[in-house]
Amino acid sequence: QCAAGSFCPMGASDETLCAAGTISSVGEGACSKCEAGTFAKDEGATACDACLPGHHCAEGASVALPCEAGSWSAATDLASQAGCSECSAGHACASGATAETECEAGSFAAASSGACELCAAGSYASSAGASACENCPAGSACSTGSTAPTACSPGSYTDADGEPLCEPCDAGTVQAGPGNTA
Repeated sequence: QCAAGSFCPMGASDETLCAAGTISSVGEGACSKCEAGTFAKDEGATACDACLPGHHCAEGASVALPCEAGSWSAATDLASQAGCSECSAGHACASGATAETECEAGSFAAASSGACELCAAGSYASSAGASACENCPAGSACSTGSTAPTACSPGSYTDADGEPLCEPCDAGTVQAGPGNTA
């Protein structure tokens, strides 16, 4: 009689271990594929394991495949990538994520993003979870990853929105206050 985790085809003199992704009970003539949402990583398995959080397992899986970057799942029974949830705007989901990670202030992410991006110079995001960055208003400047506009110091200015740096006032002019637009 064949041991669990192996099979004995008709006329065989020796038992053969079930391949990874398949299982068997005692005395079976064939191995059965693991059901979708489960997997068996080793040869000779007697039971399939639940798929891992952040992963999906097709029928007969020998490994759990990670949800793609930009998606996530906490479930342990996913059969395919289609079961993974889309990452929300303002959040990032790396490959195999089990939860969304909120973007920090000064960064942003569109829906289905695998990573948050720093706001470009000339823009800012004042709060966490931003789906886009705002242009720096005239009279201020914003460096890469800014969380708030910085008012131009006396003697400098910006005359348009979205400027990364304040420009010095022209020779022969004076600007005594901060946040100058001309």
